[in-house]
Amino acid sequence: MQALEFDTIIENDKILIPKEIKGLNNQTHIRVIILIEDEAAQEEQDFKRFANEQFLKGYAESDAIYDDM
Repeated sequence: MQALEFDTIIENDKILIPKEIKGLNNQTHIRVIILIEDEAAQEEQDFKRFANEQFLKGYAESDAIYDDM
């Protein structure tokens, strides 16, 4: 079995298939797994990334002397 992954949207209760995949044989048997983005998890991940970026902004090059201790 070959795995193909792509991002898409549901439009009019149909999953839109990218052009690259549309060329498959009509008789090809497929297995579909749907993963729905969890907004709360995404917000937490965004917050952690932002907090990390803000923390590192306060890091000066001169502080690097403490990294090897």
